[in-house]
Formats: sequence, structure tokens, C-alpha cells
Amino acid sequence: MELTIRIYPDHVLREKSKPVSTFDERLQKIATSMTEFMQRLDGIGLAAPQIGILERIIVVDIGRGPLYIVNPEIIKSKGKEIFEEGCLSIPGASVQIKRPFLIEIRGCDIEGKEIHIKAKDLLARVIQHEIDHLQGKLIIDFLSKEALLKFNMNYNPTLPAFQVRGRE
Repeated sequence: MELTIRIYPDHVLREKSKPVSTFDERLQKIATSMTEFMQRLDGIGLAAPQIGILERIIVVDIGRGPLYIVNPEIIKSKGKEIFEEGCLSIPGASVQIKRPFLIEIRGCDIEGKEIHIKAKDLLARVIQHEIDHLQGKLIIDFLSKEALLKFNMNYNPTLPAFQVRGRE
């Protein structure tokens, strides 16, 4: 499966994803391809909208192996910390973002089994970042109006999109 990352200002990145209702071989293939793609780009998180699939699927790997979460929902959060975030869909951009450092989420694995995850620090941050993508929210949405205007004046969306061929 060949994947191409969507680059801002691609309109797909602003659309809300639909919940997944069918847990089948297609979903597993998407998740596996997303993981391979993310790893080849040296990413630690990827949401399905970033590859043009408007479904609530994220994959995260902060060095402990891939974590697949389908239909993720944050049910609790605690604390706040500021940290710089980048995004594969906005090459070269980084934004200081204040987020909870402890979260509890529920969702499903790629086989449809309900899962509950307590995450902290980097894992919590990456999950929240990817869930933002499912809502059509990007890191630049955390900028002030003035900073966003400056960003848009200087941003070059003609940078080449990344393409990686996944497993067939």
C-alpha cells in the first residue's frame, strides 16, 4: 500500500474523522502500513487523516513498539506542561504547546477489543497530538493570531510530500 503524507494546507487535515465500525483485514493493513510509514519518516505518532483516511485511527511508537488505538477518547486528564511539538504534516514547524501530562483514554485495538490506557509524559503528549488530528486540529492552531499570521506568511507548502511504499 503506497502512502503519501498530507501536507498543510491540504483540506483533509481540517476535516473530522469518522468512527471506525468495522474491524477487519483492511483496518489491520491500514494500521500496519501507517506504522511502517511513520517509522520511515522517523515519526513517533501518525493519525489516519495525515495519510488521507478520515477514520479515527492513530498509531504511536515512542520506542516501546507500536500502539494502535481506534476510536480514541480522552476520559481523564491531569496537570499541564509546555513542550515543543512538531508535525509530519507541517514540515519545519514547531510550536510550544501546553497539554495535560497525565491522561486516561479508552478506545479499541485493531481487532476491536476495548482498551483503557493511562499515559503520562511523552506518550500522553503524542496521543493527544494524534487525537487532535482526528478532530481536524493542527499544532498551528495553538499559536496566537499574530504568530499564525507570521507563520502563514513564511510557510512554504510546496515542500515535497513524503512517499513511502508499504507492504503489499
